[in-house]
Amino acid sequence: MKKSFTEIKTEMRINWAKKALQDENYNTKTIDAIGQLCGYKSKSSFYSAFKEVTNYTPQEFKNQNNT
Repeated sequence: MKKSFTEIKTEMRINWAKKALQDENYNTKTIDAIGQLCGYKSKSSFYSAFKEVTNYTPQEFKNQNNT
C-alpha cells in the first residue's frame, strides 16, 4: 500500500458514505447528516473529500445511483 493512513481513512469514510447514500435505511437522512455519521464535522470537508475520492459531489453520486 502506497497510501498514507489519512488517505486510507478518508477512502473508508467515503466508501461508507457511498453505501449509505444508496441504502434505503438512510433515505430519511440528509447528505450532511451522512457526512457527520461517517466522521466529518463540516459540510465542506465532507464534500471536498467525497469529490476527491469519487470525482462527484455527494448529490451527483446520489442522483446517479438512486435512479
